[in-house]
Amino acid sequence: MLPRRISTPSAAATRALAPKLRPLRLLQSARLTRRRYDALQIEGTNRRPPTEYELNRGKAIDALNADATRFADAELDWSIYSEQIQLADPTGVRARGLANYKRFFQLVRLFRSLMVDDVSVRHRLRVDDANGRIVICWYSTWRTSMAKKPIQIDAVSYYSLDDRGFVEAHEVDRVEINGKRRSPETAWERLQELVAGGPGQMYPA
Repeated sequence: MLPRRISTPSAAATRALAPKLRPLRLLQSARLTRRRYDALQIEGTNRRPPTEYELNRGKAIDALNADATRFADAELDWSIYSEQIQLADPTGVRARGLANYKRFFQLVRLFRSLMVDDVSVRHRLRVDDANGRIVICWYSTWRTSMAKKPIQIDAVSYYSLDDRGFVEAHEVDRVEINGKRRSPETAWERLQELVAGGPGQMYPA
């Protein structure tokens, strides 16, 4: 014996039923929305506040992003640095302490104001959490009327963070001037030679 054919509601019947189903669907949607809201509230309640390290690291990221393009023209945000910061290159430590670190950038700005007409800087920043540091690859162009062509200086800066999230070390590496690799120790002298033909000392004593 063949089963009876199951009848399906007509389109007219479906349309007639729709107004009755709509409130039910709205109610179900409201319940889902309420559950999601409650879940988010619980999640927000259980979320821990950021640590001192995380707050200071975030501040350092913001400050370095801003300072990377203006280090030759303006004061940096010194609040992100440890008092014991060290300026280094692959050959060793070149300056110790925040006062000497500030002096280094004062020399850079003095040289820029006296010898260079314009400096433009592009950069890329990434956070290296595995090694507790912030890495900036920067590409700068120095223009002066005393040089026939703009001088291109590129380098990588590694900013290491201490246990509180302050910058405790700044290492400059992979310095290139006009596409040629230079040691950081001799890069400053080469820049002065290109600009004005004069020797100079890159790091404060």
